[in-house]
Amino acid sequence: MLVARRGLPALQVLAVTLAAIACAAGSVNVISRYLGHATGRELRRASHNPPAGQGMLPASNRGETLVFGIALAAVATLLLGLMVNWLSAAVAGTSILLLASIGGLERKRRLEYSIVLGGAAGCFPVLVSWSAVTGRLSLQVIVLIIMIFCWAPPRLWTLALESRDDHLADQAPTSASPSASRAADSIRWYSCVMVAATLGLAPYGGLVCTACALALGGWFLAEAHRLRSRAGPACASARIPALLAAARPMGLSGLFLAGLAQLSAAVIAVVLLPRGH
Repeated sequence: MLVARRGLPALQVLAVTLAAIACAAGSVNVISRYLGHATGRELRRASHNPPAGQGMLPASNRGETLVFGIALAAVATLLLGLMVNWLSAAVAGTSILLLASIGGLERKRRLEYSIVLGGAAGCFPVLVSWSAVTGRLSLQVIVLIIMIFCWAPPRLWTLALESRDDHLADQAPTSASPSASRAADSIRWYSCVMVAATLGLAPYGGLVCTACALALGGWFLAEAHRLRSRAGPACASARIPALLAAARPMGLSGLFLAGLAQLSAAVIAVVLLPRGH
C-alpha cells in the first residue's frame, strides 16, 4: 500500500484493508480445513492437544466450520466493497475461492506441487492492497507478485527440513517423501529463481533496491549451496524425517523471512524519499 500510494494511504483504507485481509486469510484456512477433512496427520496432532476445558474451546462440527469460513469471507468482501472499492473486493473474493480450493486439495492428496502453489497465498494480499489504494492493477504490482511467489517455495522447503514438529512438517510435500538431497536441490534452484525475480525491482527501486537485492540474493544463494553440501551424496536416499536428527539446516527459513522483510523495507524507504533523491 505504501508503494502504490508512494506515501501513507488514508488511514481508513489502511485499517479496513488490513482487517479484510486478516478475515480473508482466516476464511481460507477454515474453508480449506473443511474441504480437506481431517487427515491422519491432523488427527495425530490433535491427539497431543489438551482436552476441552484446559485452555481450548470445544471442537466445532463440520457444518459450523463451513459457516464460520463463509462468514469470514463475506466480511472481508463486504468491508472492501463498501468501504474501499469493488475491485479489491473482487480480488479478495477470488483469492479466497482459489486458495481454499488449493488448500483443500493439498490436505486431501498431499500433492508435491502444492509447495509451489503455496506461493500464491502471499500474492493475493499484494493484489488486494494495491487495488485498494489505486483502484487498478499495473505492471509494478506484477513484479511484486512474482517476487513473493518465487520467495515462498524455498522457504517452505527449508521449513520442512528444519522442523521436528509435525505441525510445521505438514507443509512439506509428504506424499512423495523427497530425499534430503532432492529437497536441498529444490531450495537451491528456487533460490536462484527468487533472486532473479527480486532484480525485477531495479527499474522501480533504483540503485538502493538493486544493491539490497544483490546483497541479500548472494547471501541466500551461499546458504542454499551450503545446505546442499551438508545434505551430501550420502544422504541421497534419506527421507526428510530421518535427516532431521543428523543434519539440521542453518535456520534458513528465518533467513528467508528476514531477507524479504529487509528487501521490503528498502523498497518502502525508496518510495517514501522525497522526489529527486
